[in-house]
Amino acid sequence: MRAALAEFGDRWWWPTTTTPKQVVLSGPDEAIARVEALLSRKGMTAKRLPVSTAFHSPLVARSGATFRGFLAGWRSRAGRGGSPTPRPRPTPRTPGGMRERLAGQIARPVRFVEQVEAMWARGARTFIEVGPGAVLTDLVGRILGGAPTSAFRLDRKGKHGVTSLQGGLGRLAVAGVSMNLAAPSDYAPRRRPRRSPR
Repeated sequence: MRAALAEFGDRWWWPTTTTPKQVVLSGPDEAIARVEALLSRKGMTAKRLPVSTAFHSPLVARSGATFRGFLAGWRSRAGRGGSPTPRPRPTPRTPGGMRERLAGQIARPVRFVEQVEAMWARGARTFIEVGPGAVLTDLVGRILGGAPTSAFRLDRKGKHGVTSLQGGLGRLAVAGVSMNLAAPSDYAPRRRPRRSPR
């Protein structure tokens, strides 16, 4: 892929490798249009993503400064754990360090394949996707191939969020993941009152 795109110089960026056989490219519209045409001639599939801008590339570097300003008054507790990157980066321990990490990630590449592989190498066998959809759950399976692992999503399109969460927790329990399932009753899905027939 890099060899095929070498003629474009620095007019595009490679911000994300989502699977060993799939990447995301960013750049100005005219550059991306030329890349699409080139890939088509070479028999490669290209698809535009429905996003508002070229995230995780130098094109949005100024947004990082704006976001940093937004986070200036943000209060946080001390960080714990670490970052699942190929080269472990300690979680920032100060609010200032956390602001810098969050603001900087807007223009930095996403090394998703390397992150998942690094987590696997360190013993991770259960992956849980928290958020809308199941894109990352699918990518984990494609990255690790036939390696023994379990990937779960906590959201299902068209389902109530709490119902989806409960279903995901149920699948985790069946897989043997130890959990404390006690939760306030306020989180139970609320049914809409039925209207009386007129």
